[in-house]
Amino acid sequence: MTTIPVIDFAAGERITLEHVDAFTQTGIIHLKSFLCQDEVALLSDQFQQVIDASIAQTPDQPADMDNESFIQKIRLPGAWSHPLGAPDTEYEITQTLGQPIPKLIDFPMDKVPALRAIAAKPHLLHTIESLMGGPDFILAYDNLTFKLPDGGTRLRYHPDAWSEEAKHPRKPICNCGIYVDDSNEENGIWAIPGSHLWDRKRSAQVAADMSDKRADGRIETDGAIHISAKAGDLVIHHVMTLHGSQPCTNSTRRTTYLWFFHKHAAMDWFHHTKLLLANRKLATCIAERMSYPVSQYETPYHLRCNLSGLDQDDIEENWQHRPVFRNPGLARVVSNYGTDEREDESIDIFEAANL
Repeated sequence: MTTIPVIDFAAGERITLEHVDAFTQTGIIHLKSFLCQDEVALLSDQFQQVIDASIAQTPDQPADMDNESFIQKIRLPGAWSHPLGAPDTEYEITQTLGQPIPKLIDFPMDKVPALRAIAAKPHLLHTIESLMGGPDFILAYDNLTFKLPDGGTRLRYHPDAWSEEAKHPRKPICNCGIYVDDSNEENGIWAIPGSHLWDRKRSAQVAADMSDKRADGRIETDGAIHISAKAGDLVIHHVMTLHGSQPCTNSTRRTTYLWFFHKHAAMDWFHHTKLLLANRKLATCIAERMSYPVSQYETPYHLRCNLSGLDQDDIEENWQHRPVFRNPGLARVVSNYGTDEREDESIDIFEAANL
């Protein structure tokens, strides 16, 4: 059984070259005790308020809309432009409840300002810098994903995105998940170590096989490992590492807050205005953290992502006036993930939302 690298912050451990090398091979690293218990309690309470607001605005299915059309309408990105439910919220219809429930909320830093200070934790950003092989990275996007008690559907094995450039050992795209609830085998993530190194066809085939192998609607776990994260832990996985989860049939909530960090050199194809906004977002987080008392006892992270080479013709006029925390440098890209034989039909919801 493959083991993944683990760093225990409570024990004073910090990232080493051995951890970086192990992450390069496995595509996963587990940072224990990233948050203290006071931070966990604060975020858990504020996340629940945001989730409750989305539950209260759960849409009813219009009488003249068929089920498939309704499902498409309550999923992002459509919910951004023409929300039937709460803004920035994606809903799903569960087999157990037979009704829509929220599953994901975009732009949590816009709704829970305390997250900005946490994003600027020096030991987090030093860890990201080590994994990226240098300081040229941006904070691209954030969301809140959760499984409600007795309501969460299974999550098929999938990568979060696909980028041949991100296969470079020092140009990864890192998905960082903070857990504010303990996870277990029923509601937590199962991942396939090393799958970020596969070609696209193999990745898609294994994802389909392990998602559809069982007749009981559960995902196959043979060949995968369960990430046994506790409240306060941070799990970082490469954006192309295959992962999924079982349908949630127990009475526990599992809430994970996600950041996506990108090596900006791997994102030359993206609009340069968005790279500037993403960099400004992280700079704002660092500045806000310095206003908190805790900053007296630490050395702030020195942001030094070099964006001097950006094409000025690819930068929008007055971009500085765009909102930072609800206007991501890189939006989530929704795509039909498949084999090499099927074209990607990707939607940039930064543009779709007219933000």
